[in-house]
Amino acid sequence: MFKKKKSHSINYRADIDGLRAISVISVIGFHTFPNNVKAGFIGVDIFFVISGYLISRIIFEQIELNSFSFFDFYKRRIRRIFPALIFVLSACFIFGWFALFPIEFQQLGKHIAGSAGFISNFILWNEAGYFDNEANTKPLLHIWSLGIEEQFYIFWPLIIWIIYKIRINFFLIIFFLIGFSFVFNILSAENDKVATFYSPITRFWELLVGSFLAWLKFKSKYYHPNISTKNLLSFFGVFLIIYAFVVIDKNSIYPGFLGILPVFGAFLIMSAGPEALFNRLVLSNKIAVWIGLISFPLYLWHWPLISFARIIESDFPNENYRVVAIILSIILSWLTFKFIEKPIRSKTNSNLIPIALLTSMFIIGLIGLFSYLNKGVPSRSYISNFNEENFKMAFLFSEDDETKHQNCMNTYGLKDYIRYCNLSSSKKPKIAIIGDSHARAMYDGLAHVLKNKGEGVLNLGGRLFLDIKTYPKGDKKEIEVYKGGIEATKFVIKEPSIKTIIMVSKGHYLTDTKWIFELISDPNITNRSKIWEIGMRKTLDSAITNNKQVIFVIDNPNLRFDPKQCLAGRPLSRNLSIKQSCTILRSTYEKENKIYRDLVLSVLNDYSEVKIFDTSKYLCDDVSCFGMKDGKILYRDQDHLSFEGGKLLSKELIKLIEFP
Repeated sequence: MFKKKKSHSINYRADIDGLRAISVISVIGFHTFPNNVKAGFIGVDIFFVISGYLISRIIFEQIELNSFSFFDFYKRRIRRIFPALIFVLSACFIFGWFALFPIEFQQLGKHIAGSAGFISNFILWNEAGYFDNEANTKPLLHIWSLGIEEQFYIFWPLIIWIIYKIRINFFLIIFFLIGFSFVFNILSAENDKVATFYSPITRFWELLVGSFLAWLKFKSKYYHPNISTKNLLSFFGVFLIIYAFVVIDKNSIYPGFLGILPVFGAFLIMSAGPEALFNRLVLSNKIAVWIGLISFPLYLWHWPLISFARIIESDFPNENYRVVAIILSIILSWLTFKFIEKPIRSKTNSNLIPIALLTSMFIIGLIGLFSYLNKGVPSRSYISNFNEENFKMAFLFSEDDETKHQNCMNTYGLKDYIRYCNLSSSKKPKIAIIGDSHARAMYDGLAHVLKNKGEGVLNLGGRLFLDIKTYPKGDKKEIEVYKGGIEATKFVIKEPSIKTIIMVSKGHYLTDTKWIFELISDPNITNRSKIWEIGMRKTLDSAITNNKQVIFVIDNPNLRFDPKQCLAGRPLSRNLSIKQSCTILRSTYEKENKIYRDLVLSVLNDYSEVKIFDTSKYLCDDVSCFGMKDGKILYRDQDHLSFEGGKLLSKELIKLIEFP
């Protein structure tokens, strides 16, 4: 594939640093002003193309001269990536040590370990989506892209080397790899948005597009556009990227087909070369080039500054802080570039530096792992005086313990996937609480209250209603959840040992268009209220036919703010605005839930045998709905009850149960 010829050095291109600037500025714009720069995350895709181009060009050059060494390649990668990353990870750990509660610090420790091992994308893949609210509380969320990049460079140099050694057609190989990765991306995008975003297989095509351009440039006999063609290529590339900013947002199925826009746009801009008008006048501008030079540390620094503020103040930082955070991240990036990156990168002859960097990264990874395994190091003196028990009981995630979940499934002989299965007693109870995550959130408090009466309770589910398909668009995992939820509802209704069924379902399915909400038996019905009514009636009818006592729970209010704000004494916090009341107006709750409440109460009006439990009677007074009562946090997030909230409601709920 490669013929021996005179060495042609890889000339520095200022316009590529300018393109790097556009890439990092767009990402920062999305993170700091998400309502204005809605597609800023495409900057990562642009960066992938740049990376694939630059690194592949170096590999081609060295293989042609028989000077390529895997050892030297990874030494350069270590000197390029590790210094700034180690510094930022260390800074995050130190700040988190003093600022975060154990549950938060435990998560940070896991993400530090994942970042140090360049597997952050896999860890985040198994947690939640890049665009969900919880993502804002992950200071190292953005390191996922480094994981993708380094996973690519584990294999790509070897593939190029093998192609060279066995003399096969490079064009056919890279065309196949790009096609395979891109098609896999398309097939995955509709079914599993999170997996498509984080999977290396669905992202490798973007780096490979850059590699393909490097090959075209390297084999220069295939590529000799005139200046008019270069200008046309550049301007068309700019058009594609601008168009991407217009049509893409966080709700888009991405990358999918839309990924072509920024990727091909970057490809065309770089293929035009430094002589193209836009590249020469805009991208090679001194300011753009300077931002490009510090783009890597700038990418690393900006998000922790935003995310830590979000955690500490329990709310997205105000506009003034975000502007200050951008300025501060630029200053930190320049200092990192000048005093850490450049000195280390310049010492190319030393083998000790890569070894020291590798050792340092290994140590910071172990420290993060230690913090994770030790549950966020609760003995830290700075936060030990805080009422951690209140925090812990309020914000523990309502997910099942794996062993207890399996024991619950075994007790009832259940084999198929069901998201929630919890059993509070050793024998089969007569009471079950079924539904989605709101049922699961209520279960802990209910189990505690019933235990005091010598009764147990089964929690089984994922969704409540029969015959309704509901899951977030593009989330493959949640497809299994709704299917398991339907099976759970069917099982509980048929289970002879269950006498009383408590039904709980979120109300947002009615109005949230980000969720699929369809009637399985008749997909032609599109009215959400009609779908809800049919599913609800089928579920109630089935339970009543099987002689179950049914209690239907009217969904609890959504606070619309993070209840962590209600806790006084949060380290480093200065936000006192909501701590004083920790409430929302009842009128706001009633307005937001009018469609839901009217529909549910209308259906229940036809079922005199079904008992109604209205959570707002106990979580609200005539004026306000509470996030805290008698010093106890009632929610673990905006809409899920805490243990204390579940207890408060359950003390009233059990009055409706007909005990033998």
